[in-house]
Amino acid sequence: MALTALAMLATACTSGTDDLDSEGPDPSSARSTLEIAGVGGPSDATSLVPHQEDGLGSFLETLFTPLFQIDAANETYSNLLDSWTVSDDVQTVTLKLKEDAVWSDETPVTSADVIMSLTQYLDPAISLWAGRIGGIVGQAAYVEGTADSITGLTAPDDRTVVVQLEQPDLAWLPNLGYLAKFMPVLPSHILGDVPHDQLLAHEYFTTYPVTNGPYLLDEVVRDQYVKLVANHNWSAGEAQIEEIFIKNVATDVLSAQLESGESQLITAVSPEEADRVGSIDGVEVQSATGAAPNSWWLMNYGPIKDPRVRQAMVYAIDRQGICDQVLQGHCTVPAANNRQLAPEWSLPTDDVIEYDYDPDRARELLDEAGWDPGTELTFFAFDAGGIPDAGIEIAQANLAEVGINWSIVDSDVATTFEAIETGGGAEVQGFPLGGGNFVTDPSQVAVYADCDAFFPNGSNLIHYCDPALDELWDTGRREPDQARRAEIYHDAFRILNENPMEIIFYVQDQIVAHDARLQGVQAHPSGDIYWNVAEWTWEE
Repeated sequence: MALTALAMLATACTSGTDDLDSEGPDPSSARSTLEIAGVGGPSDATSLVPHQEDGLGSFLETLFTPLFQIDAANETYSNLLDSWTVSDDVQTVTLKLKEDAVWSDETPVTSADVIMSLTQYLDPAISLWAGRIGGIVGQAAYVEGTADSITGLTAPDDRTVVVQLEQPDLAWLPNLGYLAKFMPVLPSHILGDVPHDQLLAHEYFTTYPVTNGPYLLDEVVRDQYVKLVANHNWSAGEAQIEEIFIKNVATDVLSAQLESGESQLITAVSPEEADRVGSIDGVEVQSATGAAPNSWWLMNYGPIKDPRVRQAMVYAIDRQGICDQVLQGHCTVPAANNRQLAPEWSLPTDDVIEYDYDPDRARELLDEAGWDPGTELTFFAFDAGGIPDAGIEIAQANLAEVGINWSIVDSDVATTFEAIETGGGAEVQGFPLGGGNFVTDPSQVAVYADCDAFFPNGSNLIHYCDPALDELWDTGRREPDQARRAEIYHDAFRILNENPMEIIFYVQDQIVAHDARLQGVQAHPSGDIYWNVAEWTWEE
């Protein structure tokens, strides 16, 4: 969810002709041309500028080779780097580029490209990501305008980038690894001389004429589809499918597209449809255990500030029942209600509350907290949480049974943010929010619960604040010993377990369906369907 306004492209952009058939691609040549159907997608995006749009990560992996990628087993790898190391004092990160890495115009990918790109992403005036990969020596001076460059970013040679951190931070590199797909390395020979205040409107981001990934952007037809063509200069291999059309279609025709052969892949199958789609002749369904929870966040003030009330709310909702009934079991429910689902080493397995459905325990906690059953709570609802109406209705009834009246008001992201910012949150006690895969380092959770990051000056929308928790996040990032880090994060997640910042309804499985002749597709825990797109093949 972007926390800054999107003010970029609102019209169609093409790098080809303007007389493209508006009915879309011809599905008859499926062996060399692949049609992918999904709801929304790059052609539906407000902006194709990575600095300002956080919904493009998976799509950008078709056009760029990120510094790091995460495979379907949640393991980090790189097709762009030969190596990445951290110094013993945990303050210096060294990245070594592959010797043969080139742009699609055959210009070598160099350390200058990496430094230019990181400098852009570290500039909060244009970038969503500045706070997420911050803490680099000289960043503050650069942002303040007292320096022309970030001194902590240096290049001893064309293939080496050295990043100097202000303090020891073992989480910096894993966090960069997770975010790399959102922040592609960009070509300095095209963008290097562009002032930052002109960058976001640069024509490069409408056509992407030069990239370094398996595919090139050929055409974008607004709200309809994006056409990609294989990049035959890709240094990491050779894409096997020559052309790909990523089509934006309505939810109710997704499976019909696959059944008719108009599309050979649908990127997100609803749990309710998974079994039926899997029964279609010649169709294969794949599922991966999800890594991003569907949650309702709880404002940390007013009538629900007491941790006992928040605990009661989690106990009162039959989360497993919602998973089983509404999503046909294609989901998991984290018993400890901790948003952070991986890596497993960071999660405590003892001294935690397991929030199994227990309305009697909910009533006990509410009595202890002196809860007034006449209290009216208002929860804003919008699509970001991804929880079906049937699930919300069950939760609403569950809460009413224990004396919590939960009114749902239709809203949108902008209205919710405005209520939080201008009204101090008095109008709203909760809202939905989905997403967030924290498999690379658990400290990524901190941005949502940091006492110094209250919205609009940070990502802490709910005004959650516990100084002890903040200290644990900071200590964990600085601690070089992995066993000790685990202990620190166990303590952090016990705090979140005892004083929930959200109600995690469930973690939905990632389900994709495709023509059985399309080989190599792997469902990804984060829904990153294109992570291995170059490996896809068509076999009759």
